[in-house]
Amino acid sequence: MSRSNRSAVLETDPYRVRRELEANRADHVYRVSSVEGIPDEIPLILGDALHNMHSTLDYLVFADASWVADNTGVPLTDPEMQRLQFPICLSSNEFKSQVGRGRIARIRPNVRALIEGVQPYLREKNWTGPYFLAFLKQFSVIDKHREFNDLFATARMFRHRNLEDFGDSQITTPPPGPFVHLEPGTELARFRFADPQPEVNVEPEFEFSIRIENFDLMPLVDWLNAFARFIEDKLIDAVTYP
Repeated sequence: MSRSNRSAVLETDPYRVRRELEANRADHVYRVSSVEGIPDEIPLILGDALHNMHSTLDYLVFADASWVADNTGVPLTDPEMQRLQFPICLSSNEFKSQVGRGRIARIRPNVRALIEGVQPYLREKNWTGPYFLAFLKQFSVIDKHREFNDLFATARMFRHRNLEDFGDSQITTPPPGPFVHLEPGTELARFRFADPQPEVNVEPEFEFSIRIENFDLMPLVDWLNAFARFIEDKLIDAVTYP
């Protein structure tokens, strides 16, 4: 998903925030007033992106096996080509099983070591790559047009006016705050004044994003971009030929 896709979604103003006064008008509370559903095209874009990433990984295996075949004079058979696939495994035994099924047959030893080194079961040794691949295993082995019901909208406050402009007795949780799920009535920020000041506007600004349930360490767009960089930098660019 490109940043232009994300911008197009956000420009529709899908999330509205209202200010409410509480505690005798001394608390200025900003809550979500309405939330539009995530556009239908977003799950499709995500499915296409994951499908393409998985295809790229499979092609890496096929390309290396083809190079070996061309340089040894031993062509790949049709059954061998059909079995070639980038394995994504949650245990060393599963990896051994996939190797036994010919998933990475005929590739060079250094490429096999590279593939094994980013497997999800090694996540404690190398967090970033296995994290991405574990997600890909979970979501991309099915039809690319599967409906992703695990997407949700989030927001957090990241900026507001200098509170010292309004005196020394104001209290607020300093930004950036944590991301929260967006539902009507969700509290995003609270500013507390020593005395009622309903006319004050601290001009809070909020960052909205779409995230994936249980994989919500970064916004969806940033996550996909980071995944693509991982594939390019750690796998594709690491496979060189004499």
